[in-house]
Amino acid sequence: MKQHFEDIKPIRTKKTRSSPPAVSTPTPEAAVKPLFKKINHTAPLTEDLDVVTDSYSAQKPPSGWGGVISRVLGVIIVLGAILYGLSFAFRGATVTVTPKTVHGTINQTVKATKDQNTGATGGLSYQIMTLSDSVTKQVVATKTDVVSTKASGTVILYNNQATPQKLVAQTRFADSKGAVFRLKNPVTIPAKFTKAGTVVPGSVEAVLVADAPGTQGNIGLSDFSVVAFTGTAQAKLVYARSKSAFIGGESGSVYYLDDNEYNTYAGPMLADLTAKLNDESVKQIPEGYVLLSDTLQFIPDTDKNKNNTAPSEKADLTLVISGKISGILIKQVDLANAFIASTVADQKVSLKDVTVHGIPQLTYHTTTPLDQTAFPSTISFQVSGTVDIVWNVDQSAVQNVLVGVSRKDFSSRMQAFGSVDAAELVIKPFWVYVIPKDPAKIEIKIKNTAAN
Repeated sequence: MKQHFEDIKPIRTKKTRSSPPAVSTPTPEAAVKPLFKKINHTAPLTEDLDVVTDSYSAQKPPSGWGGVISRVLGVIIVLGAILYGLSFAFRGATVTVTPKTVHGTINQTVKATKDQNTGATGGLSYQIMTLSDSVTKQVVATKTDVVSTKASGTVILYNNQATPQKLVAQTRFADSKGAVFRLKNPVTIPAKFTKAGTVVPGSVEAVLVADAPGTQGNIGLSDFSVVAFTGTAQAKLVYARSKSAFIGGESGSVYYLDDNEYNTYAGPMLADLTAKLNDESVKQIPEGYVLLSDTLQFIPDTDKNKNNTAPSEKADLTLVISGKISGILIKQVDLANAFIASTVADQKVSLKDVTVHGIPQLTYHTTTPLDQTAFPSTISFQVSGTVDIVWNVDQSAVQNVLVGVSRKDFSSRMQAFGSVDAAELVIKPFWVYVIPKDPAKIEIKIKNTAAN
């Protein structure tokens, strides 16, 4: 057996050179970690299963996006709720109203009667405005004369007796210093009387003249007693009190203004006083009236001005020029009624419905001749210019009509107001479609359509 096997020669095969295994280009999938590891048959089966499970979990999409989206949606919902709530808190509407307006040209003659009752007659009435004033200037007198004059002044005589008291001319009165003055004219002082439960002494105005000439009689306001009643009960019942200062007492050589000097000073002073009163009359026009400026008349107080030039011991004199100015006033409401009647076609329209603008700016020209001594009972004057007649808008009524109204119904609601020419609506916030139900949150603005 042994030899048998040794005789057998192994068959030699021709070795061929084998080609190296082809190397394939790695695919993108090959670059990725293999999903499955090569199973080691000697390892427990559970180990390989864990590898498979872990590798599969790594392939799940990222897990954070769902939470982010949820949170964003939540914020949006909360902000929307807040904005919705604020839309009620800050909700409001503004209505801008253009009132109906008529621009009228006035060119008419108007008549007015002094102190007429316009309510009874329907016509125009006029009143007289009077202002008084004075101007003062230091002047130098050049003329001298020897004079002997007594001071005089006005007093009020009082009688607290139950019967009238008669006093004859030259009755002597004394002031608190004992200076004596005499009653210029006889008087009768009425008896006392009762008014509203109060006893009122009778009184009368009179003039007292100093008993002696000279400057000592020039005194200020004072009380006087009747010399004849001294020591009797009548001394406290019959008395006098100054109404004006006592002036004019001079004696000896004095300075005075003659007519030429007076006129030299008084002329420019009168012009200044006239201009001053004209300016004051414009400033002092009562509210609701129009002053017819061409009716203003200046009247100097001639007697008082002459008395201001009484002689003086000194050459330096104080010259006071006084005067007054008067003019005609017309009520604006009376003029407005007249202009409405001539301008507005609807005769039912009155000052309850409209306001007339521009009345003070009209031109007024009086056609009735005026007398400086007195104004006529009736005057005529020409009025020209333009006025704006604007209808009054009841703002509360507009608010009440618009509460809770939608935007689309706004125009139809406003058409109910004949006083409104146009209206614009703005609601805030802009996305709200309905006007608030609270009238206090509806603001009404009225456009100024008057040119005057």
